[in-house]
Amino acid sequence: MKTALMLCVVGLCLAVTSYAAPAEEFARADKLLSIGGCRIMDMEDFLVLLSTVPPSGKAYAVTNQQYSPPFAVKAKVQTDSTNIRLYYAAGEIILNWEVNQDELRFHNLVTGQPKGFPGMGHVTPMKWHDIVWEIRPTSTRLLVDGEERLNTYGDHEDLKGPIGIGPCFESILMLESFAVTPLEPEAAEEVEPPAAQAVPDDDPPAE
Repeated sequence: MKTALMLCVVGLCLAVTSYAAPAEEFARADKLLSIGGCRIMDMEDFLVLLSTVPPSGKAYAVTNQQYSPPFAVKAKVQTDSTNIRLYYAAGEIILNWEVNQDELRFHNLVTGQPKGFPGMGHVTPMKWHDIVWEIRPTSTRLLVDGEERLNTYGDHEDLKGPIGIGPCFESILMLESFAVTPLEPEAAEEVEPPAAQAVPDDDPPAE
């Protein structure tokens, strides 16, 4: 009897410790906040995000909650042309950059310093893409349709803020899902650099 009771208690403990926090879904007009003149249109099955400011201006939508690492952002999104942009803290990720769609643009989450990753930035317009952006205390990683596009170190321990997504340079985004999931802390491990070498910007163009 005691053995059976002990096994039951252990089983309950394992169930509690393995419980994963649920994802918070933000692909709803009432759960996103407009920044810089981003227009959020609810089309029932998805949201449309478009900018109402001059082409070079930044307009995007942000979550109505703030997050600290570790967490993952999961978006199902498509662009009509260029510029799927993700934001967190001082950082930014740009897919289909209007200057060079093949180059992934990454702005450091702490300093905002931009870098380019050739061959890592293109996504097909007018097609749904599954984007996963993991932000951990010491690293950040980007997956697009299961393919790793970025994996780099960073000191993100003290960061806290909302997460944003938006168009730029007259692109239009369709957003079916935009969820944030807390991640379990993990032991420090080596972060492999992306396949393409980063190109630092000594004199970067306006982004």
